[in-house]
Amino acid sequence: MTHASTEELALDTRTRLLHGALDCIRRGARVSFADVARSSGVARQTIYAYFPDRDSLTNAAVDFAAIQVTRDVIARTESCDSAADALVEALVAFYLAAKTDPAVGQVVAMTLHPRTADRGTIPSEAMRLVRSFVRPRLVIGRSDAELDEVAEVFLRYLLSVLAYSSTNTETVESLRTFLQRRMVPALGLD
Repeated sequence: MTHASTEELALDTRTRLLHGALDCIRRGARVSFADVARSSGVARQTIYAYFPDRDSLTNAAVDFAAIQVTRDVIARTESCDSAADALVEALVAFYLAAKTDPAVGQVVAMTLHPRTADRGTIPSEAMRLVRSFVRPRLVIGRSDAELDEVAEVFLRYLLSVLAYSSTNTETVESLRTFLQRRMVPALGLD
């Protein structure tokens, strides 16, 4: 029988807390330490060992949701035939997730809210995930700087589409058409 290390138990507890906070967000409830403790099955005092306040817990939960959906989207686009198709489908999947999952939708709200402007930089984890998604799909010979630019343009299109509705985002098909027509050339994939 193996015993979990202290680090593994701490990671498991933190993950349970993040899932508890996401449960509150997805139910439309306020993220309170009492609700998160109930939802995650830990004592309320335990939360303070991981998060100093409600805002830091909420921010960590929303970041966690964003990373989870990113990994799910990457897995769902593995069957695409080209880099352009994979990036278009990835952006469409992110868009749909943000519109249907309140936790993912809150990523956009937090990114665009003036009080969180200092958080307005693209997270290194998001860049790493997009880069790892883009790298095997692009023509060999692109530099790391080019991959970073493709990842950044993709993320900027994603945030723009999530933040602002238009006739180009009314349906999934109109969004796909718009992205094929405008994003794909901007990424240098046409």
